[in-house]
Amino acid sequence: MKNMQVKKSKVLLCWGYNRKSWIEYFEKIKHEVDFTYLFFYSRKDEDACYTDVEIRYYWDFKSAKEILRLLRPEKVIFMGLEGWHCIALNIECKRASIPTFYMVHGSSVISLDDHKETINFAIAKKIAPQKLVNYCRVTIFLVKALGIEGLKYFPALLKLQYLKNKISVEWALKKVQIPIRKPDYYIVYTEKDKQLFVEQDLATEKQFWLIGTPDVERFIDIINEIDVQEKGYLLYLESPLSDIPGYDYQLNLLPFNEHLKLIEKFNEYALLKGLRLKIKLHPYSYQDDRFPKHENIDYYRDCEKEKLILQAHQVIFYTTSLATPALMFKDCIMFTVNNLNFFQKGIWECNVCPVISHTDILSGKMSELVDGFIKKHESLIEFQKKYIGFKKNDPLPTEKLARLLNTPFEKAT
Repeated sequence: MKNMQVKKSKVLLCWGYNRKSWIEYFEKIKHEVDFTYLFFYSRKDEDACYTDVEIRYYWDFKSAKEILRLLRPEKVIFMGLEGWHCIALNIECKRASIPTFYMVHGSSVISLDDHKETINFAIAKKIAPQKLVNYCRVTIFLVKALGIEGLKYFPALLKLQYLKNKISVEWALKKVQIPIRKPDYYIVYTEKDKQLFVEQDLATEKQFWLIGTPDVERFIDIINEIDVQEKGYLLYLESPLSDIPGYDYQLNLLPFNEHLKLIEKFNEYALLKGLRLKIKLHPYSYQDDRFPKHENIDYYRDCEKEKLILQAHQVIFYTTSLATPALMFKDCIMFTVNNLNFFQKGIWECNVCPVISHTDILSGKMSELVDGFIKKHESLIEFQKKYIGFKKNDPLPTEKLARLLNTPFEKAT
């Protein structure tokens, strides 16, 4: 008797495969789910690729409707639903009763009520000369999907584009509520993540699917595989806090020279403690050669970041998706710039690490404010509940994700 093969769900991922960290959990389950990536307009726009899964491009198709007709997905997952090409595809999915999902990636740093003080570095857009034809084709994609009955949304979509470019994506999405832009469901890591989408999209409880934090899963795998020995260094998980050559920011948190002074203060603190300073650069900073050169400082780009964190004596960060596993397994320091953002406020409430302002660091108070902090067990339990989303014997996040994607859903309405 032949073995019965379980039918894999066909899922279209409107997701950036040009960053390895963005797709690690999809790559882990690619043999359980039939994935196809659709992210760039054309091959020439593709700056990197970290998958061997099938890839298609928007300009392979004449319309969003044709994408669905030829690729025949059972589900569609978006990492962003503010671009007109993505909105067009979302509209056609609703029309064809194909369930759509927005899935979180990284950490949410925007404060929706304080947009002038904070900036989501993850929404930075690479400056590239775009031909008028691309704008025209995106508009045609959208207009075809809208149809005559949907043209009433066009003024609101124009307003969304303006506010997105003027202020921030999240703030624009909160201010301009457009039903055709919203997904059917949200795949989030923890209860804490839900808060942003309740505020931003007015999402309801039945729309959420919680899977736990996949970043922590990778650390558990490594801890189980190797004996991680702590080494004598302070690790800074760098965030692009200021202008970066080749990238466009609507707002900057700090002038670049202040960011350099922060790093110099981190190095002074490391030297005081008899530690080296290691800096894991954010991918946007890989090509930036303006960082301080010092015999006690080492820089890391594409590296084994999990091992780098686990072997650190202490970890310092502003906001990064790597902060969650770092806080779980290591002693950490979180610094702020201006007001607490969405992510930082939750960490501060958990009291799981010392929180200091960048001005205190620049004035030489870092050691004074950090020394003596004790991570309490009850604080760690509260942090696990809010930011990890799964316990020791629970199914792992990627297992939950695979199960979710292979589950038949009610038809979208």
